[in-house]
Amino acid sequence: MRNFDAVSMLKMNVIDFQKERYTNAPDERLSSYSEDCIMRKSKRRHNVADKKRESPKVSIPEIPPATLYKYMTEARIEVISNRKIRFTQPHLLNDPFEVKPVFRDLFSKSDFEDVVKAGLEKIIRETGVLDLDNPRDEKKYHEAMRAIENKIRGGDDALFTMMNDASPRLEESFRRQTEKKIAILSLTEDRNNLLMWSHYANQHFGFVVGFRSDHRFINCTISDSDEMRRPRRVIYRNDRPRITNRALSMEPDLLFDTLYLTKSIEWSYEKEWRVVMPSEDRVDVKPQKGGDVLLYDAPHDAISEIVIGARASKEFCVKLAYMMRDTPSLHHVRLYKAATSYERYGLDFFEVRYSLSPEAMNYDLFSPRRKNPIRQAAQRYSHVF
Repeated sequence: MRNFDAVSMLKMNVIDFQKERYTNAPDERLSSYSEDCIMRKSKRRHNVADKKRESPKVSIPEIPPATLYKYMTEARIEVISNRKIRFTQPHLLNDPFEVKPVFRDLFSKSDFEDVVKAGLEKIIRETGVLDLDNPRDEKKYHEAMRAIENKIRGGDDALFTMMNDASPRLEESFRRQTEKKIAILSLTEDRNNLLMWSHYANQHFGFVVGFRSDHRFINCTISDSDEMRRPRRVIYRNDRPRITNRALSMEPDLLFDTLYLTKSIEWSYEKEWRVVMPSEDRVDVKPQKGGDVLLYDAPHDAISEIVIGARASKEFCVKLAYMMRDTPSLHHVRLYKAATSYERYGLDFFEVRYSLSPEAMNYDLFSPRRKNPIRQAAQRYSHVF
């Protein structure tokens, strides 16, 4: 399993476009912005100015709830029987804005100025040849910074215009690579969400699977810097995220949040947690018109509970209960049946003792002599639900 870095993918794209634009730029523009700054860096070696700098923003990883839920239709019972679940490529999700940040004004004068200053400070910091307590050295440092500001701010805008013209190409390149490189599993912290039961569980006819958030199935980071392979809370905002040079200098976890975890505020009712996985980690692929279905292992010991929808048919209830009763690796899973509340807009849940179902269910479900064994079993053992 390789450590695919989703953030680095974007940064490498930007670097490639920068190289392309600088290579094709007229010589006088290069000297205006690049060579002059490089010469100043190499000739003037200073320590970092003794000034207050804003502390970088660091995202503190949130601890997810013990159980995260996946709403499913009746047909997705195969997730339990086959022990595989789909992770979906961003462009196949139901939100057309998914993983589509705005690439505009990526190369601005102010951002370029910040990059050059940061590079100069890095050189100064690494050499450490000046005494910051020396007023003369400090004065030289500030003079160098002002010279950089004047050179960039007074220069030609044509270079930045030309580089920004490449933003649509960069955006398209990022989109294509994202479609190929990552897949997303959308989960929620709420099993009692009426809208999600309607939208994702076939109007309450389906079911919900509760997964342990600490299980290796969705929590399997391979390094401290791995931003994927673990549950991440989705961020809801009014405005689409914008990718600029300044954004690219953010901490990797914050940039990851911006790229892959940001959605419109209108989706906030979902209370989503998502797991981003490299596409190469899949265990199976099912070709399908419009986009391949990527399947990942979903072992039974990752499941903590299953909730059957309030409108689920008796046949489905019995089928699921029997599957659980007849599968030892599912005996630890708690089974619930949802019911509409009499007093409020909400659901009540009661536990189903599926392990106590009559042994005769085995015959009724699978006897070849019966035309519809599941329906007949449901009629005989509906009292279980």
